[in-house]
Amino acid sequence: MPAFLKRDGTWAGEGVAEIGNRGDIEPVWRKISCAHLLPSTLRRARHTGWRYALTKTRMRRPAIQLQAAATGQPANCALLCRKGEAVAGITAVAVETTSATGPASVVRVIQHEEMTSVATALAKSLGSNGFFGVDFILSETGEAFFLEINARPTPIALLPVAGGTDLIAALFATMSDSPATAREPIARDLIALFPQEISSDANSPHLANAHHYLPADEPRLIAAARSNDQRVWREGADRASEETEAHPRFPPIGQILPS
Repeated sequence: MPAFLKRDGTWAGEGVAEIGNRGDIEPVWRKISCAHLLPSTLRRARHTGWRYALTKTRMRRPAIQLQAAATGQPANCALLCRKGEAVAGITAVAVETTSATGPASVVRVIQHEEMTSVATALAKSLGSNGFFGVDFILSETGEAFFLEINARPTPIALLPVAGGTDLIAALFATMSDSPATAREPIARDLIALFPQEISSDANSPHLANAHHYLPADEPRLIAAARSNDQRVWREGADRASEETEAHPRFPPIGQILPS
């Protein structure tokens, strides 16, 4: 002790609970193991709405993992891969998180050879294509403890960081076999993520001191995040998604992929 229980198929720290001592085992197990059942869905619906709450309902309980606790800060290495080879990557450590087990809301972009090496080796072993994220805990001495793999873009994958690393531009160049113009890089290494930091604390000093990565062309999405109301936020996100689908600003993927 301490240790953590983590339910598969969850994200943003939602399916993670800490076991501080033996007395915590039964109540924590009950909470984690019953989250897929209808009573839990009804409770979630009050805060998040039915559309999101129902996605958590399952006929069978998802697998639950027991993980030893490691002291340190959450960190992530985001890669773009093609046939198991890392095309480009970004590494960052969390400065602030939304909760004790939640996702990063403010990150610092770093260079960390061990994290990059482990993530690259995992991608090669799995023959990964596309975005690939690996979570770690980074100790005070700089030692990296592996947590899990996310076979999807992690939040830092969107960032055009200083030094010329832009995974979105690299994706276009890789899939189209033609050069892509990288976006203007973020000059600062301290970055406040959207919507995590503004939703956690609308008056956070990091919103002014760090680079706040806002979707400036999505005012409804920003307003929904500021409200700090999960139901309003998800409705705003859904509307923005529907508007983007109706009026796409990017060419269809069929025009990008090589024939």
